Amino acid sequence: MKKSTIALLVFIYAFAFFSGFVLGQNYQKELFEVKDPIASAIYRCDNNKFIIADYFDGEVTLRLGDNRLIILPQTVSASGIRFADKNEVFVFWNEGNTAFIDELGERTFVNCIANGSANY
Repeated sequence: MKKSTIALLVFIYAFAFFSGFVLGQNYQKELFEVKDPIASAIYRCDNNKFIIADYFDGEVTLRLGDNRLIILPQTVSASGIRFADKNEVFVFWNEGNTAFIDELGERTFVNCIANGSANY
């Protein structure tokens, strides 16, 4: 092979390798990028239960007093803000400074009132 052909192949290989590396780095950054919540609240509920809610654009992350972590998309509601899984098995509803959770049609977190922002 001619030296120019070998040089061209080395250039193409190096370009492809480094392009993939740079694109891979950007993909990883997007995949693992941590978003800041729009708002956060701590809700105290009956029976010594609590909910820590981090609100994002179109979804909520809930940390429950029983050590569960749940991420739900926002859904349509007549009033307040409603989040639910696709089968409506788990529903979190927030209106003003109050909230509740329904699981399998049963209200499991009741009379929840926000008592401040979550700062952690």
